[in-house]
Amino acid sequence: MLKGIRNKLRSRRPSPNKTNSATTSASHSVSQPVVPSATQSTAQSASVDKEQTRSERFGLFYVGGSPVDPKQDNQYPVDIIAVHGLNGDAYTTWTHPNGVMWIRDILPSFIPGCRVYTYGYPSQVAFSSSFATVQEFSRGLLSSEHRSIVFALVFAHLDNREYGSLLRSVIGITFLGTPHRGSEIANLGKTIGTIINICSKTTSAGTHPGIIRTDLLEHLNYDSNVLHELTLAARNRLENMTIVSFHETEPTPPLSVLIVDRTSAIMGIVHEDVIPLYANHRDIFIEFSDIEKSCMMLFNIFDVADYKRRLPKPIEGTCQWIRSHPLFVSWFDKAENALLWLTGHPGCGKTMLSYSVARQLEETSQNVLIYFCDDKISMQKDAQAVLIGLISQLVHRHRSMVRHVRRVFEVQGASILHSFSALWSIFEKIIKDLKSSPLYVIVDALDECEGSSCHDLLGAIHELVSASGPTTESSKYVKFLLTSRPTLGQTYVANQLIEHQLPIDDGQPGYGEDLQIFIQQKVEEIALKRRCSEETKSFLLKALLSRADQTFLWIHMVLASLERSVLASINDFRDIIAKLPPDLEAMYLNFLSAIPTRHQDSASQLLRLLFASSRPLLLDEINVAFTIKPTHYASEDVLRDCQPAIDHTILGILGPLVRVSESKVSLVHQTAKDFLLVEDGNEKASHIYDAYPDIPAITVERSALCMASACIYYLLLEDFSEDLYSLEQSPIESSSSSSGSYQDSPEAMSFGGFWDDNAPDLNADMLFCEPGTLDADISQALASKHAFFNYSALHWAEHFALCESSASNDLKKAAKPLLDVKTASCRNWLHFFWSEATSSPGEIQGASNPIILAAYFNLHETLVDLLESHDSSQLEKDQALFWGAKAGHSRVVATLLEAGANPDYHAVETQTALTISAAHGHIECVVQLLEKGRCNLNVKGKNGRTALSFAAGNGHHDIVKHLLSQDGCNADEGDNSGCTPLIWVAVGGHVPIVSTLAKHPGVDINHRDRTGRTVVVWAAIDGMEDVLKHLLKLRGVDANLQDNKGRTPLSWAAGNGHAGAARILLRSNKVEMDKADHDGRNPISWACGHGHEAALRVLLKYGCKGFDESDVDGWTPLAWAVHRDAPGVAEALIAAGVNDFEKGARTVLSWAVEYGHLSVVRVLLREGADPTSALDRIPLAQAMGRYDLVNELQLYMNRKSDVVG
Repeated sequence: MLKGIRNKLRSRRPSPNKTNSATTSASHSVSQPVVPSATQSTAQSASVDKEQTRSERFGLFYVGGSPVDPKQDNQYPVDIIAVHGLNGDAYTTWTHPNGVMWIRDILPSFIPGCRVYTYGYPSQVAFSSSFATVQEFSRGLLSSEHRSIVFALVFAHLDNREYGSLLRSVIGITFLGTPHRGSEIANLGKTIGTIINICSKTTSAGTHPGIIRTDLLEHLNYDSNVLHELTLAARNRLENMTIVSFHETEPTPPLSVLIVDRTSAIMGIVHEDVIPLYANHRDIFIEFSDIEKSCMMLFNIFDVADYKRRLPKPIEGTCQWIRSHPLFVSWFDKAENALLWLTGHPGCGKTMLSYSVARQLEETSQNVLIYFCDDKISMQKDAQAVLIGLISQLVHRHRSMVRHVRRVFEVQGASILHSFSALWSIFEKIIKDLKSSPLYVIVDALDECEGSSCHDLLGAIHELVSASGPTTESSKYVKFLLTSRPTLGQTYVANQLIEHQLPIDDGQPGYGEDLQIFIQQKVEEIALKRRCSEETKSFLLKALLSRADQTFLWIHMVLASLERSVLASINDFRDIIAKLPPDLEAMYLNFLSAIPTRHQDSASQLLRLLFASSRPLLLDEINVAFTIKPTHYASEDVLRDCQPAIDHTILGILGPLVRVSESKVSLVHQTAKDFLLVEDGNEKASHIYDAYPDIPAITVERSALCMASACIYYLLLEDFSEDLYSLEQSPIESSSSSSGSYQDSPEAMSFGGFWDDNAPDLNADMLFCEPGTLDADISQALASKHAFFNYSALHWAEHFALCESSASNDLKKAAKPLLDVKTASCRNWLHFFWSEATSSPGEIQGASNPIILAAYFNLHETLVDLLESHDSSQLEKDQALFWGAKAGHSRVVATLLEAGANPDYHAVETQTALTISAAHGHIECVVQLLEKGRCNLNVKGKNGRTALSFAAGNGHHDIVKHLLSQDGCNADEGDNSGCTPLIWVAVGGHVPIVSTLAKHPGVDINHRDRTGRTVVVWAAIDGMEDVLKHLLKLRGVDANLQDNKGRTPLSWAAGNGHAGAARILLRSNKVEMDKADHDGRNPISWACGHGHEAALRVLLKYGCKGFDESDVDGWTPLAWAVHRDAPGVAEALIAAGVNDFEKGARTVLSWAVEYGHLSVVRVLLREGADPTSALDRIPLAQAMGRYDLVNELQLYMNRKSDVVG
């Protein structure tokens, strides 16, 4: 969001000696407030607390800025005023849950030279004493002392004489989720508000507005007259300004709809920039840092909303039985971690049941996560993908939780996507940190999750559930609901999980009743559509109900056969029923036999494309893939030969084997793939095709070959033979040629010739885009213009890697230009791949050799051919080995080692093939590198870390054990910072690896890094409770070793607010409680210094002393609490025995008043602090406009006088 604002300011940059208003608008001509010092600004903004009334936050407040530096080019001398919406607040609206106020803490550094203000006004919809209307709020802004003008611009235009100079200084407005056309949510709010007001009317006797401002809510009704008039006026009067409108894309829990949809959020003005923010309305104002955005992008793989939309929905009245089943009731009612495992045979409706349960739970809780494993989608079929999907949903709903992702991401980078241990650790930390209701986690079709990772997931869930006990903290437990086929439950070795399993189709009365409801409704629909007689309808109902022992899928397919029949008499239906296949396998055979001979070749091609696809294909995509041939020259030739109604074609050929939903096509069910795909262990499928000689057996390799051919030939079309990512050839149309009135406006003229009017058009809008933004725009334009480019660019290499050995020489020859960056065809798809891929290694973008690309994309046969036919340099082979190892391709690694590649070559960030393989968890590559004997086991990579350090820190236990088993492994090797593998594994929170390393004879468990910190210190710093428990049990561990600044593990745990870690340390007899550091600060001082009330109370509970001791600067813990604006901490200290408020040259009350910390002032006065001790601060408080502080002191002085009198 900030980049978008800055880009617009850059293109409208004023001269350095002129201050304009921008973004959420302000005025240069207005009387400016006195800009306070940084200390005053911080104190003033920090004074906002729960006890402070909103009236104290009305008006214009300076929050921050950065001075204009005339020596720097990128300066923006503008005033920015942030104005909140209804029910908002001048401060909290712009504040992240982690305490960062982004308009103060981020915006000034991002837009150098700006000054930032926030404006507050009485915006409460509930419990408001104001009668003001929307128009009056706007006029109030114009007539205020500081004459801020955000939404008031419309009214300013009505009086150009008075406000003309103000208007001319405004260069633009940014709207953040502003409901120009209102919101449907307001309609519901007005109804509820009216009811509440009626109930409360007698208490106010009509002297005050109602509890709920229904008049304001009426203004916010969708397309209300008031907003309609304002919007029309705004369109006419703001068209010459730069307008940027951001709109939300996610519903705000617990709602399922957008509060302000896109239509309402945009003004519809020429040149208006409309930008989506992937957040809900509540979080749209919260700005992530760049690294947090990287984390979000990394985890934004699974679109659960899109997947749910495409699922068949349960019939009304079904899936209700589960709610009253004893096992479900027990699972739901437990006040502890719990597991319920629903098992059922293929096609019995497990997904519909899990979806229904999720919807029911969402009615009472916003903490419901759901994930659908899917063997047909490459990114949804392992345990890492499950955790990525769950974590992504958690972070989107609780954005402050991104800090847990960030902490691990900063240590491990993108490799966390490959580490189950790291992902599970993040998941556990988030669920422990949630403050709201119990968390419900639903994972559907777990049998479609890859075997070994599925085992890891089940083991982790079992351990979490088994370690749980009854608790009164409703927010601290998680309920897992899993679904799978019975075979998974039967093969899993943890017998303890058997007691949690509920077979849904094994004699459950509710299941049979659901099937009957399903049959009845579908028969009603068929009878209505085909105008069947009552006799025919009765026959169908009776015939199908007699087969109600089948599955939902079988019944669904039978009904589909009945619907497709062109004959619909009772005798026709009787014939169809009589020939019904007895089970799903017979049903699929029946469908195959129904494919006409003339279409069997097309059927085979379509099935291969569907089986190979890495995700559900769009109809336009499969149309191109089905059509394209090597002879096609350009995309228009392909489109000319495409099917005009591909959905009709697919359904006509494959019938019920496929499902078309929302322009996407997929197999009707996983069982279809299981039945028809010939692979190892599926002999039954290989015999199916004996009866259909015109349909070649469908294998993984043949399917991949079909899809790879389509992708390769598409990427080689003439459309992509020029570099589309250059400015000259970009598919994006420059907006510079658009007509508009801005260039003739006073605002543009005031820039003093920033642009030369006679200069040629240089695609300025594109030149001023940041490279990443420009690439993304071009990629989006490419994908929009060329239907199959997105899929081909992202997936051609993975498909070709599966079929290289069976590919024709012509196809192999065709693929080679796509690996040669000298060709535009290669540069285009590769550029698109890097801009779209979730975790692409940007450093390889500069690779100029086909060998490197072949190694990275696992094109082994192509690599062998290139090595034999080209005279590759040593550097090229070394680089190829590194990238092949990073991607985890063990065959590629073995081949390159045999070709003479150097395994100790230091590539990106000084990493080697061994260190990068270990970091990413590629055990097969590690084995290959070590087996060849030329690899330095202790070679150092990034920051001086060894392969063992990376494997340990990233949670790859199998690699750790393999490395330790090698002769010469240095298990205690420190990196550049002196951190050993044991320290890194403690930071990662991987307890089993901590145990493995701690037992190794070469590991010093009390090793200190360059800062003097031990593994116990690091575990305390990060609050790794399980790690601390394990370390404290080790013989010889010293839990009191101080670092270079004298701080102990307990000091760090308290100072970082890890109350749980502090409790674990204090329960150990190995820990000394009251050790002070070199600055004289003890654990209590550090807890108070950062405002950690929970940690402080733990320290006091276990008898820690020093709660009134001064450090070397004379600061007591109470002084630190006052400085931190922590009233709860102050109360805890006073309750513990602190009663000397006059200590030091100045009293703590005097400091509290100067800081502007009203809540602390109240605590001190309430507990007996002398109000006269802060009289010297009253003038300062008055100068700051803090009459609330003055009034509070006066109140207690009056009370004191009354007592004395």
